[in-house]
Amino acid sequence: MRLLKFLNVVHGDPQTAKRLWADAEAGLQRNLIRPYRPAPTRDESSPPIDDLVTLSQVAPLVGRIKRTLERWKMKPGFPKPDECGGGGCADRWYYSRLRAALQSKVNRILPERFPGSRLR
Repeated sequence: MRLLKFLNVVHGDPQTAKRLWADAEAGLQRNLIRPYRPAPTRDESSPPIDDLVTLSQVAPLVGRIKRTLERWKMKPGFPKPDECGGGGCADRWYYSRLRAALQSKVNRILPERFPGSRLR
């Protein structure tokens, strides 16, 4: 009802406001307009969101070139990819698994979250 009053004030014409209201309701019924739903929030008890990363993304972080990381990948002790590439796509690892292996190789403390992460 408040929206109808708002539309009436904005347009100044009650008929136009009612028509706009009816159009909005019709759009909701036909799923053309989705109702607002706030983004889900993560509580602290849920597991952290982890990024899938490629060797190209991690190489600058550890101060090595991609080819060096590819050589390490062939040796025992390096984790297997979580998503295998192929056909022009790169192998991808969850950063948390790859981080543990790389920290031992480069003797450097790496950040817990991948710096390029868009996940928060």
